[in-house]
Amino acid sequence: MCYLQLTLAGIPAQVIRGNSLSLEIFESAWTASAIPFLGQHGDIFSQPHPDPPPLSLPTAPIFTEITQLALF
Repeated sequence: MCYLQLTLAGIPAQVIRGNSLSLEIFESAWTASAIPFLGQHGDIFSQPHPDPPPLSLPTAPIFTEITQLALF
């Protein structure tokens, strides 16, 4: 059903049928619109992504004083 919906919507995709717990793959199929997409862009998932830049953490603490909230 997923393959039919993706094909009718014109979405380039690879539909994989398998077991997500054991990572077994039984079947896989490309939708019809994936063939021209792969011809133009290539396999975008086969290339490793570059490492993201390291995060810079703030040096000053966000909360400096902890007080109890007075409701009454």
